[in-house]
Amino acid sequence: MRAEGVLQAFPRARAALPKGRALPARLWATRHRAVLGLLWLHVPALAELAAVRGYSPLHSLLEISIVAAAALLATWHGLDRPARAAVATFGLFTCSALLVHFSGGLTEMHFHFFVMVVVVALYQDWFPFLVGIAFVLLHHGVIGTLAPQDVYSSATAVENPWGWAAVHAGFILAESVACLAAWKKSEQYAAQIAEQAVRRREALELNDQVVQGLVVAKASFELGDVEGGRKALDATLGRAKDFVSDLLGQDHTTGTAQPGSLVREKPATVRPK
Repeated sequence: MRAEGVLQAFPRARAALPKGRALPARLWATRHRAVLGLLWLHVPALAELAAVRGYSPLHSLLEISIVAAAALLATWHGLDRPARAAVATFGLFTCSALLVHFSGGLTEMHFHFFVMVVVVALYQDWFPFLVGIAFVLLHHGVIGTLAPQDVYSSATAVENPWGWAAVHAGFILAESVACLAAWKKSEQYAAQIAEQAVRRREALELNDQVVQGLVVAKASFELGDVEGGRKALDATLGRAKDFVSDLLGQDHTTGTAQPGSLVREKPATVRPK
């Protein structure tokens, strides 16, 4: 592919990815509390598994304390939201690593990593999401090289830890694509809701201005103040025109309509009852 083709494809690919906009504070806090709750639930579960598998209490305490420390640090408000989410993500994937470790590299325990990818995607933030993917690759590669029996249960994987780390990371990446697609749709839906709310507020404001102006004009005519009624109508039409022009992005200096402006196919008519 030519260089210019790559440059053209990159913006398109970037547009297809979620923006990673920050969630509303209340929604983020709710999701973070759920993640922390899940993180704390792993502590007794990991301790029970370690005891069943015959690991000493000291060995279990040292390793599971990493999970507890991550859960505590992720609650500290001295860190910003991305950092707290990243720490919680580290804790969750540490749980996955310990499950694999305590089970002796049992293949089925590796599915826990896949579940945690979905959980982390709830943050809708690139930083913790990438932390999770990097954790999988480094854990399977580094620990798989230093202590392969703690990560893999097959002889083939033990002999080629980095190769199988790439395989696992590839599957995690494939799952991530599905999460990214759902994440993108969620952002689009949230943007549509926000736009509808803005349009509704603008429509109500326009309606309020027009109604108030017409009430003043009607009262003026009823009181015999024709000139006052005309002025009220002119002022109302002027405010409505300015308001609509602002909504449509009309250029006031040239008076030309911009793309998206409303152009009538037929002129409006006034029909008395």
